[in-house]
Amino acid sequence: MTVALCPTTALVRQSLIFRREENFFVLLAVEIIKNIVVILLTAVQFAMLARAILSWFPIDSNKFIDFLYAVTEPFIQPVRVLFEKLNWFQSLPIDISFLVSYMLLSVILMILP
Repeated sequence: MTVALCPTTALVRQSLIFRREENFFVLLAVEIIKNIVVILLTAVQFAMLARAILSWFPIDSNKFIDFLYAVTEPFIQPVRVLFEKLNWFQSLPIDISFLVSYMLLSVILMILP
């Protein structure tokens, strides 16, 4: 025995399928953007690590070091400015703003996935 569907039921089903596909594409786009952000932040962390290691050696400025500073400084500078305004950690020989920036990136990367 076959049950005939009324036209409105078919339209409702079609609408739900379309919404499900639309939600799928939105979720897919969000997931792709999140993955790109994670990859970029991880690359910045590796650049910060390379910058920290290279700072131990007396190397003249070259293109690679300039690139590391150009990539990492936008993440470190806001923390450095905040610490300078609050007069925190000014007398220490270690750049605490660098460490705090690295830890903040680590926390963000732990929250994202």
